[in-house]
Amino acid sequence: MSSSTWDIELRRKRDTKIVERFIYLYDIKRKRFDDTIYVLQWEEFFLKERTLKEILRKRGVKIPFKGYYNFKHPHGLSLGEARNNKLIERFNHLTNVKRMRLDDAIKQLSKNEFYLRASYAEKIAFNWTPITEAQREKTLFD
Repeated sequence: MSSSTWDIELRRKRDTKIVERFIYLYDIKRKRFDDTIYVLQWEEFFLKERTLKEILRKRGVKIPFKGYYNFKHPHGLSLGEARNNKLIERFNHLTNVKRMRLDDAIKQLSKNEFYLRASYAEKIAFNWTPITEAQREKTLFD
């Protein structure tokens, strides 16, 4: 279990949201199963595919595919790096565009979007430098 989601209430809330998003994308929007898992994994929850499927099965959702896809991020980022980049993007949007106070933005991100401890979300927001595609390519080829 990730150190950032040790709180039982946050995990319960996150798991409920995962099921809701899966049902919305797969049943209502009629996306393919692999596309739905990709969106949940790399764009919304930043969890391993196996973890997502375990959560869905525990919540009683029928999963049509038994194997694993092993999706990679298009820019070679890890799940943590992709999540941190997305959190920074949302934090900047909330504080600069929506003009939200810093503490309110951290609370919004931690409790309602990324399901992290507030201290962990704050640490990412103030200390993380987003990794760009160019930086990732440089580290891959150095």
